[in-house]
Amino acid sequence: MTPPAQVEHAQHHIETPSARHGGSAETRRPLLDTRAAGVYTGLGERYLRRLRSDRVVPCVRIGGRLMFDPDDLDALIDRHRQSAISSRPRT
Repeated sequence: MTPPAQVEHAQHHIETPSARHGGSAETRRPLLDTRAAGVYTGLGERYLRRLRSDRVVPCVRIGGRLMFDPDDLDALIDRHRQSAISSRPRT
């Protein structure tokens, strides 16, 4: 494989530590920095930092960088999901 193909392959097939040690094989999506997490959720970077400091959404800090797992962001969105308001017939 050429180096760019190896990188692309690695990005799409990252195994979790449990998968490497005989656990279930699952694919993990790449972590998002604060800016990318804001784009992903439609929320501002400052608001995401506040959610993190209030421990509303988990994060990963690697080398001073604040990173968010897309699965945690999906869970945040799902927790705040509201059902649609039923429309009333007009009279």
